[in-house]
Amino acid sequence: GIKCVRFPVPGDTWAPRMPNPVAVDGDHARWLIRQRLWRHFHRPKALSDPATGKKVRYNRHPIEDPPATHGMAKPIPEQVSRYWPYGVRQDYIKGQQIVYDPTMAGRGHQPARLCP
Repeated sequence: GIKCVRFPVPGDTWAPRMPNPVAVDGDHARWLIRQRLWRHFHRPKALSDPATGKKVRYNRHPIEDPPATHGMAKPIPEQVSRYWPYGVRQDYIKGQQIVYDPTMAGRGHQPARLCP
């Protein structure tokens, strides 16, 4: 039933949507607290720097190494096109083209501090 709840009720932190602690169903409040405990248990895990042991950042998924061929030029088979340059350039056929990194930091990039 409806009863007065004397502990902080988990919910939205935005004032218009915040629940009134006087008119909260006790069972619903217990369910919300269990939800919060479940979310706390399944929160993103902290990743530490192996050299120093300090926390670097939080991540939900383990870091996997990229494949050995990541970012490497791959040979492209010869083909004819109706548009200029009407075919594949020789350096692309041999796999010697330049592969640019789209995630590389541009001019003026200031890296963030990893540890406070």
